[in-house]
Amino acid sequence: MYKIIFNTEKFQDKKRRDWEHQLMNDFAIAINGKAFICETDLDLKNRLAFIAGNAFSDKNEDLSVIWDEYHNNEDNYFDLKNDRYNHQRLKYGMYGIAQGYVDFDEVLIKLGKENAVEIPFNSFYDLRQGNFFKGCFIEIIKSW
Repeated sequence: MYKIIFNTEKFQDKKRRDWEHQLMNDFAIAINGKAFICETDLDLKNRLAFIAGNAFSDKNEDLSVIWDEYHNNEDNYFDLKNDRYNHQRLKYGMYGIAQGYVDFDEVLIKLGKENAVEIPFNSFYDLRQGNFFKGCFIEIIKSW
């Protein structure tokens, strides 16, 4: 069994110039401490895939079915409201379109050797996307 926790404690919360950067700021603050329990390795891979913005299946299942399971679960989303960006519904995952790469199998290998693994947000993003979420990471804790 695994526990995934969003950790954004070190993110610098401040007023941003434009509405989208303010939304990104508020997003980082809002997800801090959000946790999910994954009972199996496959659950963990599916959760990480959803966080990254895609779907995963090692059983040749239809990826759209797996995506729909996560996409239609209200517990995977939260709302932010602000005069600058109005009402936004965001997922508990990477903001926007994450174009980086996280090797889910490598994460499981590390968890086989260690009780916890940290994945920095910038691992989910391509270098060209910048590093707005400095200090933010996802912690995965193995608990048996």
